[in-house]
This record gives sequence, structure tokens and C-alpha cells, in this order.
Amino acid sequence: MSHRAKALIVSCMDFRFQDAVNDFSEDLRVEGSYDLITIPGVAKNLSRPDSDELKNYLLNTIEKSYQLHDIAKVIIINHQDCGGYEKYDDEQSERVQHFTDLKKAGKIIEGNFPELKVKLYFANIKEKGNKREIDFEEVK
Repeated sequence: MSHRAKALIVSCMDFRFQDAVNDFSEDLRVEGSYDLITIPGVAKNLSRPDSDELKNYLLNTIEKSYQLHDIAKVIIINHQDCGGYEKYDDEQSERVQHFTDLKKAGKIIEGNFPELKVKLYFANIKEKGNKREIDFEEVK
């Protein structure tokens, strides 16, 4: 295999998070060596998919990344205020649903790809005027 990636990152397509995800890849020690899938709703597409096509797309792409680039881990990143999710009355309800979906998605990936390590994260966003702070929290 001529091209090896350390990981596959699956995150949302939301423009507000792209730079932060790239920066976070340094903290994860995969910078410059990861495949990337961006899709609205991220973990929801595995845990509670709107269609089997989306779920199959993600699983097939994980398989391709493993086959083509010999990845060792899959990193799933959901985020607060995601348009791919329903609206919530409060932040706690939103967090509970995201964490539930992330954990279920992780189990689905582990069940299909037991040789891959799975890491789950939730990105919190704080807007302060024109400044945006994003904090990544590991979900266990």
C-alpha cells in the first residue's frame, strides 16, 4: 500500500467547524495524515439514519478508507447546533441525543470493523461577538 493514513475523520460539513477540526487533528496526532468525510448529522446517519443509503454510504466509505489507506482508527465528531439534527428546547437535551448517537454509531463501526479503533467527540461552540471558540470533548 503506497498511501497510508493514520485515521479517518467523519465530521459535519458545517463551515463553522472546518478550521477547528483541522486544528484538532494536531491534538489527535493525525494532522496531515487523515481521510475526511463531511456529512450533515454525522453520527445520526449511523445511529438513526434518515435513509439506508446514508448509513451504507458511511460504512462503505469507512471500508474504502481502510482498504485504500490502511487507517487504524475512525474519529467521529458531532457538534452543537447541528442543522442535521432536530431543534432542541435546551442544551442538555441536545447533548444527551448527540452523546447517545455517538455511542451507538461507535458500536456500529466497531461491529463492522473490529480491527479499527473508534474515538468519539462532541464539539461545543461558544460565540462571543465576532469570535467563535470551539472546544472538543471526548465521549466515552
